[in-house]
Amino acid sequence: MAGWAPLGELLETEIRQRAEEGCVADPAPWLERLQAADPADICALEGLYDELTALSPPVDLPYREPSDIETIHELRPNGVREMTSAPSGRNLFEKILGGWIGRCCGCSLGRPFRIDPFLRHPKNRQRHEIQRWLDGADAWPLDHYVPAQSRASVRGLRLAGLESTRESIKAMEPDENIDPMLLALETVETAGRDFSTADVALAWLDLLPLAHAGAAQAQALVNLFADPVFFLAKASRERLESIDWHRVATRRNPCREWSEGRARADVYGYLEPGRPERAAERAWRDARLTHDKNGLYAAMFTAALIGAAFCERDTFNLIDIALSEIPLHCRLSAAVRKTLTLCDKYIDWPDCWDETMAIARSYDALHAIPNLLAVVVALWYGQGDFEKSICIAASQGLDAAANAATVGSILGVLSGSRALPGKWVAPLQNTLKTHLPSLARTTISDGARRCFALLEEHKDRG
Repeated sequence: MAGWAPLGELLETEIRQRAEEGCVADPAPWLERLQAADPADICALEGLYDELTALSPPVDLPYREPSDIETIHELRPNGVREMTSAPSGRNLFEKILGGWIGRCCGCSLGRPFRIDPFLRHPKNRQRHEIQRWLDGADAWPLDHYVPAQSRASVRGLRLAGLESTRESIKAMEPDENIDPMLLALETVETAGRDFSTADVALAWLDLLPLAHAGAAQAQALVNLFADPVFFLAKASRERLESIDWHRVATRRNPCREWSEGRARADVYGYLEPGRPERAAERAWRDARLTHDKNGLYAAMFTAALIGAAFCERDTFNLIDIALSEIPLHCRLSAAVRKTLTLCDKYIDWPDCWDETMAIARSYDALHAIPNLLAVVVALWYGQGDFEKSICIAASQGLDAAANAATVGSILGVLSGSRALPGKWVAPLQNTLKTHLPSLARTTISDGARRCFALLEEHKDRG
């Protein structure tokens, strides 16, 4: 894992990351150099890492992938930046609550599959392994939380997150897809809607136990601790703003385009109903602490889509609005558009997903691009049905918990909390557990109430 992984492991992931960015035409020679290096020779490994970092994409690469918000805005297509007729009052609260509940249902559904070969598979057959487990439990196609027992277990399959299985679930268990939501909410409550990246960093340092930081988060915190400006500026918010946040997010961080940044984006969609541009910009402020390029875009896409879901119900229109907040010629946008053509081509989602995985086969199972494609496929084939959508998301593999959580959040906003099926909502008992010491146990509805209170406070201030 970035942050605490040996340098050699980081280098191997970095080589593949540089290849994905177009900086390395063939990763094989670089991997051979890494294998030939002495793992104890830190200077040699650092030198190899510096060589990789110094590489730039060729000028004729078809993608343009900036990380600063001004250039992102310049390169995005035309789109709906702010929508009319956003809900208010009780209707608004029900949609926010639906988002929180839906996210927790989806996350709980996918948690048992956060283990190989459901997460990673050498031949990208994750969904086939999930189907094998569910077939062995007489539960395919999936229509409820994952059964803990399956005849497939005698052939080597096993689950993670057993406390979230059908037989045991009693709460939203502590999870890396929920903790960041609470951190984002704390940031806005403390620093206001015009929070900065420095405010996000300070909230993490105050509230997030390092043992529960994700890969990109861990490396960003390591980089922040090593930044001399940080120690000089801790007492001065103004000086904190002078930190090179791009360096914090990217130095020795081969996970900078992974999907962690998306986990914090939902809150910014909830807090900007009907304002996809503002939701995406706030997600950018947060995600740039840990992510770069498509890792940023995935967070912006998600926040914009959720913000738009308060006013728009058509799935295709929602995806189009979200695409309009990221660069037109980036890898994520190209992959989403290609996936949409496959959705048009195939009647059944497994056929579409198999070809989609062929498009994204070079990416790590936790990379932002294939996981966002899983969200797109689930939204398309789910056709606005909450249960169908989250079950497709969880059945595809990769980061099933994160993807089903995002899909559940979107469908929860679209439906509102009262329309969510009781068989999914009731087992959670409105209980939300976290890894945050200051908020170890709370309620799911409390998250919605806090978001709604922030919106009411902003409205009162005019």
